Amino acid sequence: LMGCAFPLAASFALIGGGQLPTTWTLYSLSGVVFLGVGDSLAALMGRAYGKNKWRELSNKTQEGSSFCIFGTCGTYYVLSCFIDQYHLNLFLCYVFAAIPSAVIEGCTMQHDNLSCAMAYFAFVMMFTALFDK
Repeated sequence: LMGCAFPLAASFALIGGGQLPTTWTLYSLSGVVFLGVGDSLAALMGRAYGKNKWRELSNKTQEGSSFCIFGTCGTYYVLSCFIDQYHLNLFLCYVFAAIPSAVIEGCTMQHDNLSCAMAYFAFVMMFTALFDK
């Protein structure tokens, strides 16, 4: 729950409180999208199709992390179409943010839901700040 709620709380704090503007809606949903869709796909598909483990003693696979990236990016594409069309221009930022976040998710042993949601939110904010010119 903390992983899903952190991006919303951080977005609220970063804009100084009040109602979230439309441009911040997708930022605040990053925890729910990454954990709800990406992490779920990683678990399901990694168990079904996973062969290459990230670590020897881990159950997490590289194939599961790939599905996490595709699921997260696909969900953000659909949300961008419905919520804020401006973010379609920034779609690669969400892709670039999903890759290191999925690697972090694959390599961590504990507390991955909290650390991955925070990392994904930070990467999304960083990449959109870099490319939103």
